[in-house]
Amino acid sequence: MSQAPEGVTALVQALPCPAYGLDPLWNACCWNEPAERLFVGWLGEDEPRNLLRYTFTSAEARTLIPDWEQRARRLLAEFRADCARMLNDAVLDTLMGRLRDESGLFAEEWDRQTVMAREGGERTFLHPEEGLISYTQHTFSPAERPEYKVVALMPNEVT
Repeated sequence: MSQAPEGVTALVQALPCPAYGLDPLWNACCWNEPAERLFVGWLGEDEPRNLLRYTFTSAEARTLIPDWEQRARRLLAEFRADCARMLNDAVLDTLMGRLRDESGLFAEEWDRQTVMAREGGERTFLHPEEGLISYTQHTFSPAERPEYKVVALMPNEVT
């Protein structure tokens, strides 16, 4: 896991809503307490920190994310667009190889080579303790370290 840039950590910790930082391989490099409470099985003690690994291989993710398969496909397409600058990176190749071995859906989608820009919007979760909760996702890249991301989930009213 990489060390989060100081500005990313400061912003994540200052937010009252769930927020986390992602490194260039989409490993969580920092997060706040609301994010740890939301993402059961990803941001807790001794959990794997890679967002793709969590999304594609974790039983908790399949339960937490109501439209799991669609969101997993979209996430990978967004990652593919983001990692284009990392062609021939050995660490990226190793991660992709492991995920292909661990998830049939990942392997299928990786072979499709779908690319989409990262976009925010409504994200719903079926939390084991809080039930159905809804957020609007906003993603930012700091000017001084654009390869990192800050993801913030602003609460919505569930109707």
